Amino acid sequence: MKFFTTPLRTKFAITNFLLAVSFLFVNNVFGQATVQTNKSDYRPGDTVFISGSSWMPGETVSISILEIPSSLSPTEYSIQADNNGLINNDQFITLQSHLGKAFFVTAIGVSSGDTAQCHFTDAPFTSATSGDWNLGATWGNAGNNVAGSGYPGSLDAATIQSGHVITLIANASCSTLNVSGATGGGSASTSRVNLNGNTLTVSAWVNLTSSQNNKTAELIANG
Repeated sequence: MKFFTTPLRTKFAITNFLLAVSFLFVNNVFGQATVQTNKSDYRPGDTVFISGSSWMPGETVSISILEIPSSLSPTEYSIQADNNGLINNDQFITLQSHLGKAFFVTAIGVSSGDTAQCHFTDAPFTSATSGDWNLGATWGNAGNNVAGSGYPGSLDAATIQSGHVITLIANASCSTLNVSGATGGGSASTSRVNLNGNTLTVSAWVNLTSSQNNKTAELIANG
């Protein structure tokens, strides 16, 4: 089982930059075991509820949560599947230091060897729909077109949700950017930031993340 993220560190401006990364992952290596979180994006202080199904009844399932980017070791938990092969865990709580980060969840059945993955992010601005970066409605703040409150500003972390295409209609900036190819199952989809000839200045890092099959996360100059 492998996963992939592309952290681009230090301050830079994305101008004529084309990067399309396709992620072709096998969600369950040896069976139909699953793992998922109750939300795809969280705020600091939120509890992350992890659940799953189709594990071997009674087996121990090892849960690893890897923070991206970070030099820290993964957070690990052990869960026992119930008689129906279901797992549940609510031990992980997001912190202020997690803002702008992506997290990969890997579940491995100790007895069965089944493996499943998902991922989630932690950002104050999360796309609510496809649309213009500079409009509050794109981020769930209809009528508020002010940077920093209606849409991401230079000090804010931003996450593009699975399947959303966000287009710049003017120069923009943020502190961190997560472009999330997928956080769950379903048909193929593309998540994209289209610069549309403008400049997006990111002061910390960019993550292109996916943990499912046939999903794409893109940064594209024009398209």
